[in-house]
Amino acid sequence: MCTALFFYDIHPTLLFLLAFNREEYQERPTEPAHFWQDHPDLLAARDLKGGGTWLGVTRSGRVAWLTNFREPAFDRLKDARSRGALPVDFLNSTLSPMQYLRTLRPEEYNGFNLCVADLVSGEIDYLTNRGKDAAGRGPLKLEHQLYGLSNGVLQDMWPKVEQGKQKVEALMEDASVAQGSGVWDSLFDGVLGDRAKVTEESQLPQTGMPASVEQELSSIFVEPFQLKGAEYGTRSQTVLLVRRDGFAELRERTLARNAVAPPRLSKAPDSGERDPVAPGLSQRVNCPGAADRAALGRLQKGARAGSVTQSVLLQPFLQLLPPVVAAQE
Repeated sequence: MCTALFFYDIHPTLLFLLAFNREEYQERPTEPAHFWQDHPDLLAARDLKGGGTWLGVTRSGRVAWLTNFREPAFDRLKDARSRGALPVDFLNSTLSPMQYLRTLRPEEYNGFNLCVADLVSGEIDYLTNRGKDAAGRGPLKLEHQLYGLSNGVLQDMWPKVEQGKQKVEALMEDASVAQGSGVWDSLFDGVLGDRAKVTEESQLPQTGMPASVEQELSSIFVEPFQLKGAEYGTRSQTVLLVRRDGFAELRERTLARNAVAPPRLSKAPDSGERDPVAPGLSQRVNCPGAADRAALGRLQKGARAGSVTQSVLLQPFLQLLPPVVAAQE
């Protein structure tokens, strides 16, 4: 049960923003965001049970993010294909976002929402296999605007989605954001960290869950609670920010107690050099080699007790992104 807030090309300083909370059972093993050894250009966290991911980005400017559709009364497909493979397959392909979505057979998966983007071409597309008209709905090309997505379909007016969009809109109007100051704390704590729950039962989404469960899930940040006999809640918060000058950075705050550290390479495969831990940093994120030293990650204690924040700079965006003029008034 996740929340994604994102926009492209509507802000004078920020070209692209994706703020994402992932909710999952605490016991499900997960690796924090890292460059995958089997796909060295892919930066993503990894679900160690299914092998896929819910959000990832590549050095070539491809981005994908996924949420499941909340449908407790729906008969799950016993032989369904892995939804977590959808972002991975797109990120490793060379197809355009629309071309990729048109290759899928949505009926072979349990309910999902999938967004795929190419930040070099500026194309962002969306596909779901649920919703009132899902049977006849194909991929949608998204306009340049602010979107909110949770576990309904895109732009369902769930209270937490609308609240999140309002918070992002207020942040976009803040002059300090245009100057690059305070944006991370505002996104992690002010937007993704919002714990306010819906108090009126009539305002809760009607997905078939008991009202008490819907209320626990109604905040952007879901505090741990017992769901089907196990602890469930927000496991990680991820922000991908790309400025108009090409600067790109992904930051992930991991909150799960049992998240494992991302794997590290003892040697850089294209140089033979040892991949050192930089002075003052507690860990280097796995980087494929000396040519990618700019893709620097670091783990540091997060603002909240028990959390770890990881920051990864994606300097290749500087060369790949075309010059982009300021957004039109």
